[in-house]
Amino acid sequence: MFGSKSYLTFKSHFSNHWSHITSLAVVRMKLLITFFFCHVAKIIWGIIGLCIGANNIPRNLRQYKTWVAEWLPGGRPVYTVGCAAICWAIWKCRNKACFDKKMIKNPLGVLIHVCSFLSYWVGLYNSEMQGKILEGVQALLACAHKMMAGQPAAASTARILPSIAEKEREDDELI
Repeated sequence: MFGSKSYLTFKSHFSNHWSHITSLAVVRMKLLITFFFCHVAKIIWGIIGLCIGANNIPRNLRQYKTWVAEWLPGGRPVYTVGCAAICWAIWKCRNKACFDKKMIKNPLGVLIHVCSFLSYWVGLYNSEMQGKILEGVQALLACAHKMMAGQPAAASTARILPSIAEKEREDDELI
């Protein structure tokens, strides 16, 4: 019925077609992992959820749309820019960790990055919407500030040499 030539052509077309879909699926999965499933992303979504009063976090872009509509009703014009700012901040943080070997010390730094993107991009909106976005940025920063204040202070690093004050005290004791 089919010659060997047509079968090979069909098979190669079928294989190429599936490899394209497979690579697209791999890219989608990597993006989902980066922006929704990695530990840092989950923490960032959780912090933002706490700031807006949510009791859950989105696990993909489709859930983000329903999640943000539920917890920020009436903010439809900023849903896209909010997601873009969050994903871009996570991406930049990931790149610093992967390529510059700068580990994430505190995920709230990523949230501050989100706020800086939103503040920078606010000029894309009319003056009424700019005010609302900046109010949201202030609310996120206030929430981040409260969380930072509630964390225990970082342990001081051990010194090889005594500090200047300790050295002066030791010198005074010797005299």
